[in-house]
Amino acid sequence: MGEQHHLLDTQPVGELQLKQPRGFTLIELAVTIAVVALLAAVVLPYLGGTISNSRSRTVVAKFTQDFAWLRNTAGTGTHTVTLTLNADCSWAGTVDGNADSARSYSTAQVQQASPGMGCTGQSGTALPVTLTFNSQGFVAPSANFTFSASTGQQWPMQVLGSGTLAITTGSS
Repeated sequence: MGEQHHLLDTQPVGELQLKQPRGFTLIELAVTIAVVALLAAVVLPYLGGTISNSRSRTVVAKFTQDFAWLRNTAGTGTHTVTLTLNADCSWAGTVDGNADSARSYSTAQVQQASPGMGCTGQSGTALPVTLTFNSQGFVAPSANFTFSASTGQQWPMQVLGSGTLAITTGSS
């Protein structure tokens, strides 16, 4: 008898190729989802704290910018300038007795930017405190206070008579 061929076997044995299945099995998919869920459970609490700290730093940066702008405005010698800092970390800048909304931050703005942020006076400074800049940019009174985020991060600050604002040792 001659050579026999089966209907389904049209290739010689050495050239038989098997098709590889494509995609993931249900078990592989379940394991991947479990690993992603576990990583998310570990990372998300830290991510929330990082975002909160970043928002708090934004409030502190805005305060230092407004302080510097008001001091420089007073230093021109032609304006009477004040900055009032409150215990809720809101502040109001005035130039020649007029509120400067661009150099002020309301309670609502502070709470929207960094919920739970507060300020406390240090070393004999009671809040609210009004800092008055003279025509040379000097300030009275000297003051010490700390911005505190709800996450525990703190920025101790010292206002020197020379008009310098220093974020002191221990800041985060």
